[in-house]
Amino acid sequence: MIAEEGDTVRIVDGRVYVNDIPLQDDYVPSEFRSHDDWGPQVIPEGYYFVMGDHRNNSSDSRHWGMVPKKLHHRQGAAALVAGADGARVLTARLA
Repeated sequence: MIAEEGDTVRIVDGRVYVNDIPLQDDYVPSEFRSHDDWGPQVIPEGYYFVMGDHRNNSSDSRHWGMVPKKLHHRQGAAALVAGADGARVLTARLA
């Protein structure tokens, strides 16, 4: 998760900013960084903005939108799976 409701996200030449502060993402190797621009966009109430670590080859909130908080706060676990036919959310209820 990169940002939550009320945060402003923008990407300039692949560098991610949240509320005008550069994201500390040194864990992303240079060969996985993109050089695109995106935003700025304010994350709407009830949503998260997510990005993959392979920024130059990742399908994430830049492409398919924000993730509803309700999927994160459900009792159980949720996983987002991306395949050739698109992204879908799988949930499993924990006892």
